[in-house]
This record gives sequence, C-alpha cells and structure tokens, in this order.
Amino acid sequence: MAGVILPLENDRKTIAAWVTLGLDHTKRRKSERLVADLCELDLIPPKATLPDELADLTELEFLGTLYVLEGSSLGGTIISREVRNKWGSSVPTGYFNPYGLETGRMWREFKGAMDGLSTSPDSANSVVEGACVLFNLMTKVGASA
Repeated sequence: MAGVILPLENDRKTIAAWVTLGLDHTKRRKSERLVADLCELDLIPPKATLPDELADLTELEFLGTLYVLEGSSLGGTIISREVRNKWGSSVPTGYFNPYGLETGRMWREFKGAMDGLSTSPDSANSVVEGACVLFNLMTKVGASA
C-alpha cells in the first residue's frame, strides 16, 4: 500500500484536487505517519513513483482518490484500535489514525467540501471512476502482498 499512498499524496494532481476543495492538504497528509510507522517496524519505505493506473487520471478523478484516502481514516480508527487490542500499544498505528479525536470533524469537513462542488452527472461519474480506480489498485496491491 505504501507504494501507492506515498507517491499519490505527493502528486501535483492530488495537491490540485485539495486546492479545488478549498482544504489544506498539508493538514491531511498521512504519508509522514506511514513512513514513521514503517521505520518503527524496521521496514524500509518504498521509493515509488505514481502507479500507471493513476498517472492519467483527470482532476475530477483525482477528487475520487481523495475520497478513498480520507474515507480510509474512518476505517483506520477501527483498525488502529484492533491492532492495539491484539498486539499492544507498542505497535505503531499513526497512519491508521492520523487525526485522532478529530477524525469525525475532518471527515465532515471533507464531505462538506465534496458536497459543495457544483458537478454535472458526468463530472460526478468521473469522481466515482477515480475512487474505483484507486480501490481496484489497492485491492490488486493487497492481493499481491
């Protein structure tokens, strides 16, 4: 997953999508936490480039990838709790719970920005397509791990 998340967060189209939403991407970055978690586990973060599946996405499709990235924070709070319950608090979970107690507020802010976009049905379909591309890519990467 790190090979997808790290280059995706740093891509100029991802940053442009955050700007389109009027949200500060620097407050929503998770890659630093992911790298810290990997290093704490003595794993080397990959030096990855943006996967081909994401390279040609449009700005609207990149908005869909943000939906996946932000939505993962909701599920990540559950993953973080379960990891701590099973393996203890020494296991790093910063990536899974990047916003801590602010997760709900951050999600509502993101969802409000997405809902506030003026989009046609075709534009909305492009956003959904971008989300699907990232979901499919993460499924493929997860299956090969």
